[in-house]
Amino acid sequence: MVVIRVGDHEEEIATAEELERLCRRLREELQRGGCRFNSWYIRIPPDRLLGLLKKAYIKYTQGVVGTGEVIAEFLEENRLSKSLYRTITPTLSSLGLAASGKFTGAAVEVGRLLAEGKTDEVKTRLRELVLRNCVLKEIMEKAGDCSELEKAVESVLAAYGKSIRFDELKYTAELLKMVHPKCEGCDLRCPTAERLAACVEKLIQLSHPHMRELFERLDISLLPEHLDHVGVDGSTYLLSV
Repeated sequence: MVVIRVGDHEEEIATAEELERLCRRLREELQRGGCRFNSWYIRIPPDRLLGLLKKAYIKYTQGVVGTGEVIAEFLEENRLSKSLYRTITPTLSSLGLAASGKFTGAAVEVGRLLAEGKTDEVKTRLRELVLRNCVLKEIMEKAGDCSELEKAVESVLAAYGKSIRFDELKYTAELLKMVHPKCEGCDLRCPTAERLAACVEKLIQLSHPHMRELFERLDISLLPEHLDHVGVDGSTYLLSV
């Protein structure tokens, strides 16, 4: 008999059939959560990943879909070591951008958007791909705001028993900052729902240290739910307005 710990409980497995049932149940639970991939292997900088995907799209229009030829050509053009191949392919697989030695439709789509200069669409599509990775999705959900991403990456990977490499921590955080809605800049020139939310968050962060003065000047009663919204204890401010 083998005891397998799943979360905070243990499963006793005595036969191969019981192991298969456990694996099937866990797989179904993961799929219900909207994520499929479980590898957290992000070992290349996001800008290099995007450059490769753009290259993949260009080669796709020429009839080339295999990852090997495209990666080799990309490394040569950018004067990068061929040894990086072994870090690129697992990263692509972790994001659902490659399978069975070929670039997926998602990879070609992102590459096309890059070639067309559609930056916002690229971020949206990458965000969807990131959320299909169970580990990366958990990191994004754990991070309260953009500034907490590095800590969330380290915490989640450590919880999986992962011995964390510096480059993996750095590049994973950089990728998530690129796609996380809370890391969107406050830019109202071309407003989207994500940017409006980012502006609201930014305003709250900036006004937090001056909230007492702000509410006194505006003659606004500070209610407990206001403090709850910004995560401040009710005893912080004592106002009579």
